[in-house]
Amino acid sequence: MKGNYYYSIYGLLIASNHTLPGLKETTPVTSPDLRINIKDAWPEDVTQNIADDSEQFSAQTTTSPVTLQKIYHNNDKSIAYYLLKYPDNTVFLIDKAAGQIWIDWSTASTLDDAMAYFAGPVLGVALQIRGIVCLHASAVAVKGHAIAFLAPSGSGKSTLATALAGRGHAVLSDDVVALYPDNNLFIVHPGYPRLRLWPDSVQGLLGSAEDLAPLSSSMNKRFLDLTEAPYHLSDRPLPLAAIYTCNPENVSASPKIYSVSPPESLLTLVANTYPNPHYSLGKTARALEFDLLGKLVQHVPLRFIAYRDGMHYLDRLCDCIVKDAGALIHTGGPGAPQPVPVSAI
Repeated sequence: MKGNYYYSIYGLLIASNHTLPGLKETTPVTSPDLRINIKDAWPEDVTQNIADDSEQFSAQTTTSPVTLQKIYHNNDKSIAYYLLKYPDNTVFLIDKAAGQIWIDWSTASTLDDAMAYFAGPVLGVALQIRGIVCLHASAVAVKGHAIAFLAPSGSGKSTLATALAGRGHAVLSDDVVALYPDNNLFIVHPGYPRLRLWPDSVQGLLGSAEDLAPLSSSMNKRFLDLTEAPYHLSDRPLPLAAIYTCNPENVSASPKIYSVSPPESLLTLVANTYPNPHYSLGKTARALEFDLLGKLVQHVPLRFIAYRDGMHYLDRLCDCIVKDAGALIHTGGPGAPQPVPVSAI
């Protein structure tokens, strides 16, 4: 179906010429931030002046690297577009200001397949172009605030978010957490209403990997639809209260949470930016990112979780995190100077 369809994701108002699977339509009250052109004609100058050198970065939704190429203007050789190519020939063209994205794919793929890329790495690049810093993290709501979980791919941050969602906590985002500074607060906006899970996590949480549909035809991951009860996506942006870095260790059955110093917190956050800490659109973007993260660690505590891996320890881990986050919020909330307690259950 073609027409004008409007959606809100990661704090951006999107207008699309086609319905976007998984997203709920919204009524626009302002001009769109980003226009999506699906299977639409590309600008005439795209086929010219493609840079010979290309950059690759690993995407969180696929084990194959994404190729990024820069397309330059004829007259002054300034960047006109960014072209992202996936191994299955799904391509995304982003203009230099991330005001428009063109999407195309091969006959072997579908729009649903393309959305698996679009909702993660592609929007991550677009947000970075727009100067919005993103973390490779998942986020849920606790007591009217957001808490985020940092972890390498496959380390269980989506599993933890799913477990908390099953307890009634609204999910804000999975894989991509976009940060919007507001004085001493950092606001997290709702993202794509799907949690991405490996089959073994689905089996441990729900009983069978077949209970959830595949994320795409070419990926082994499954997705949990947050528009279906009892799960839900947050209906509003929330201030970030705490960030937890999740690394399972050989510890006792009782998880423990420790404070992390601001300098160490900064190094951890820099290593967990999205779409990839080793990929950047340039020195200016990286400098802005470093500046914002430096302010973030002064106002939002980073917490280290020591816990034993395994589904049968998940309930204790959830209890510990909710208790710790509640204590942080109660003592003043994000943006307020406060001692960072050490907690354990």
